[in-house]
Amino acid sequence: LQGRVAESSITGSRFWQISPDLLGVLKADGYFGSCNPAWTAVLGWTEDEVRSMSIFELLHPEDRERTRGGFEHLKRGNPILRFENRYRRKDSGYNWFAWAAAPLGSDYYCCGRDITLEKEQAIALEATRAERDRVWKNSRDLLVIVGSDGVYRAVNPAWTEILGYAPDEVIGHSFLDFVLPEDADLTQGGLDTAVSVRDLTNFENRYRHKDGSQRWISWHTATEGDLVYAYGRDVSQRKVAQAELAQAQEALRQSQKMEAIGQLTGGVAHDFNNLLTIIRSSADLLRRPTLTEDRRRRYVDAISDTADRAAKLTGQLLAFARRQALVPVSYTHLTLPTI
Repeated sequence: LQGRVAESSITGSRFWQISPDLLGVLKADGYFGSCNPAWTAVLGWTEDEVRSMSIFELLHPEDRERTRGGFEHLKRGNPILRFENRYRRKDSGYNWFAWAAAPLGSDYYCCGRDITLEKEQAIALEATRAERDRVWKNSRDLLVIVGSDGVYRAVNPAWTEILGYAPDEVIGHSFLDFVLPEDADLTQGGLDTAVSVRDLTNFENRYRHKDGSQRWISWHTATEGDLVYAYGRDVSQRKVAQAELAQAQEALRQSQKMEAIGQLTGGVAHDFNNLLTIIRSSADLLRRPTLTEDRRRRYVDAISDTADRAAKLTGQLLAFARRQALVPVSYTHLTLPTI
């Protein structure tokens, strides 16, 4: 028995020396009666310096009152399984520790594990989570998590402002309950592509607003497993502007077309007037009883030639009506037959 006790003491002594955790025997007055070398390795204090200071001198000011409460709990004979607080390093920085302690007689045996890195990671994670939550809540775009089955798992508050639906009215419902029926097949194809082929970029479809109107939404997606993460931007105003621009351009084309037709009509009327002048003049001359046979033949030839020119002009007009290429012909140098 004495051998086993001695062996256990040696083992305990070795553990005391090599443990990376802070070990100490705390007295009821708040001073450590003994402490292991880890205090020097972790916080920089020598064993004598640790024993010369109350634990409340080493604590972070914000943790003192909470630690007093934990110490009183320990003094009442209750063990502590995990108690977190910050101890000051010799270089004036602070490390986080998770303490376990148990009373034994008038002393309290304590073990403190350095959890500074764990705390820093938790703080960073919380900051990232908080930032993500702010983006989720304050985004002016639609943010969604939708399953491969088309059912919304989560949506952000922007749905209320853009489409009029509260998040609770969307979560658990299929996209088919909100997409215009004409775009249902298109949207299903887009979801299938996002899940199994590639992420979507500028995928546009129409959603029904709660008031019955429609909104154009442009989507971008990223997929993880069977969940699609997407954000959608309301591009309805852009679509309206594009439609108005197309209408204005069409109106301009029609106006230019009417102007061209007007110019063409004026030119044709002028050419026909020249042709009719020759035909009318020749016909009037043919009515004279004193005409010689030679002059009569010249007038008839003039009428026939003018009729041929009129036929060519008519052919040009028919070609224009059929959108064929026109061959420019000038009728500005027509002359009346001499009397």
